[in-house]
Amino acid sequence: MLHITLPHSTRQVTALIFPGDLIQTGFAPLCANATLVTAAPGEVWRMPFSDVETLAANDPAIMRYLSDVVARRIARQTIHAASLGRLDSEQRVATLLVELALRTGRCLPQGVVFDLPTGRKDIADYLGLNPDTLSRIMSRFRNASLFSHDERNTILVQDFAALAARSPAAASLMALGVAPPGLSIDSDLERLA
Repeated sequence: MLHITLPHSTRQVTALIFPGDLIQTGFAPLCANATLVTAAPGEVWRMPFSDVETLAANDPAIMRYLSDVVARRIARQTIHAASLGRLDSEQRVATLLVELALRTGRCLPQGVVFDLPTGRKDIADYLGLNPDTLSRIMSRFRNASLFSHDERNTILVQDFAALAARSPAAASLMALGVAPPGLSIDSDLERLA
């Protein structure tokens, strides 16, 4: 997670960083305290930007890869900003769950399973919600059988299309082309269009 604290302000979770994402110190606003906080065990490669520029200049495939990764990250940030500004609370939560299913989910015979990346307070902060509001929405979604929640942080979405239908941003997230192997998003994307 990327935490930003502007001068004379409180900390805000501004981005979720997923496997394969690229982040540069220039992505954080000037005069802000930016902190990367791990939400799960993982590996981070740290390289001087000049090395990345050299690699990209010498290999068009690397340049395309970096360009695609940055473009998808900006697209996700744009979707998140639009969600905060235009979507109601339930739609914001559905949007996050769709994104997590697409980015970190694993397909099982009974549905798509993924772990919530962090606790309720940070998720609520990321979505611009009160933690109690987030809990109520998650309970409503669970009661509507949109997902089951066997373990504290593990979600099993049995009907991805029904969850995606709750998010006006689902089609945009699916169009980014990132999904776990086995999740057929083409038919779901057509239904949402």
